[in-house]
Amino acid sequence: MLIQLECYMKNSFFLSSTLLCLLVSTSCQTHRHPEDVVYETYVHRYGVELPAEDWSSRGQHGQVLSTRRDGVVVSKTYESGILHGEVTYTFPHRECIEKKKFMIRGI
Repeated sequence: MLIQLECYMKNSFFLSSTLLCLLVSTSCQTHRHPEDVVYETYVHRYGVELPAEDWSSRGQHGQVLSTRRDGVVVSKTYESGILHGEVTYTFPHRECIEKKKFMIRGI
């Protein structure tokens, strides 16, 4: 009887700890895009709008314009795939710039 109780306690402890680990590891994950981007446009540094695949294959130079679900348009400037230059955020559903940052080699 004591051996059965001991086995039951070990099994229940193992099951409880497994469930706890699963709960902790999945509770903070979201399955949505971090900024809820609904549309993106890729513009080469010479001003030509390109499909995402072409923009990547041509060195990732230029801007990525992202329209988010909340209506904010984010413009990020890249050189060789590294965030470098102006980053702007518009007011929701407006063309007026709310915030402007300048990045140097991703920093």
